Amino acid sequence: MEQDVDQVAELGSNLVPYAFQTIFNAIFVVGTMFVLDFKLTCIVLPLVPLFFLFRRYFDKRLRSASESTQRESARESSFLQEHLMSVVQIQLLNQETHQTQAFLERAKARVAALNHRNVVEILFRTSYMAVITLGTIAILGYGSYQVFVGGAKRRRAGGLLQLYGETI
Repeated sequence: MEQDVDQVAELGSNLVPYAFQTIFNAIFVVGTMFVLDFKLTCIVLPLVPLFFLFRRYFDKRLRSASESTQRESARESSFLQEHLMSVVQIQLLNQETHQTQAFLERAKARVAALNHRNVVEILFRTSYMAVITLGTIAILGYGSYQVFVGGAKRRRAGGLLQLYGETI
């Protein structure tokens, strides 16, 4: 019980500084983006809420898939431990086939849960990468536009590479 209380206290003492650090970093990064290039910030900033929407959408699904995987792994492990001590009795009663089938059912359930979790994780990562890709396309599109119309600082094609390097 004391270990649980210590873990909760440690988590609580670490959570507040991390939250403040994240908030201040976000404020400073967005402020810097506005100072460096207001138009570019206005193009990219609307993509930020998509990260929060995807996180909220996948949060319950990821948690459920993970819990299901842990539950099925625990069932398989407990089955193996339960039957490890009674291997001789199972052989004497000629129940190897029945017990093998029971284990295979648990193993299939664990593999199905693992596969489901992997699919949800892949969808989550793909969604995040799609938003990042959209942001990159917006940055490069804006930079290309500035090069072609002769923007204030980017009058040559090399300026596009400079813009891309600045934003990364």
